[in-house]
Amino acid sequence: MEADLQHALEASSETDLRAVAAVIVDYRGRIRLHQDPDLDIAVQEGIDLAARLKQEAQDQ
Repeated sequence: MEADLQHALEASSETDLRAVAAVIVDYRGRIRLHQDPDLDIAVQEGIDLAARLKQEAQDQ
């Protein structure tokens, strides 16, 4: 993102920041994920669940 944002800033004028806004819109979902304090917990729960289901399938 940093490289894309830097390129957009360099290509933009002081009064036209549409390119910068476009980069932010493109990355906003990923930014939200990284800002969610519960993301790591949710990912670990998913990994644990997948491992448990895999083990249960192997035991059958």
